Amino acid sequence: MQQEHSVHLVNSTYSADDASNVLYSLINDKIRFLQGQILSRGERFGDECAHLKNRCGDLKEAKEQINQLIAEAKDNGYDLRIECPINISFVPAQEAVATEVMAKAEA
Repeated sequence: MQQEHSVHLVNSTYSADDASNVLYSLINDKIRFLQGQILSRGERFGDECAHLKNRCGDLKEAKEQINQLIAEAKDNGYDLRIECPINISFVPAQEAVATEVMAKAEA
């Protein structure tokens, strides 16, 4: 079995308006997913999920950067080329749990 895979989730050129729709959809969906995980883990385990909350903050900062890029593209009459490769690797399930535990400890 091949251990690593790559998929191009987004690979195109967009108008500034279309680029904002594509990028905001991706980021907002990821934020909603994380917020659901935070709520679920909080209710089930009493976990504060600091690492997930930090990730939400990171994504909100990324959204602000994208806002600036979109505005700059609109102001200057540019389209935006977006490439979004997704790299997927198989890892032993226990390693994934250990990684999550390490992330919590670092937060």
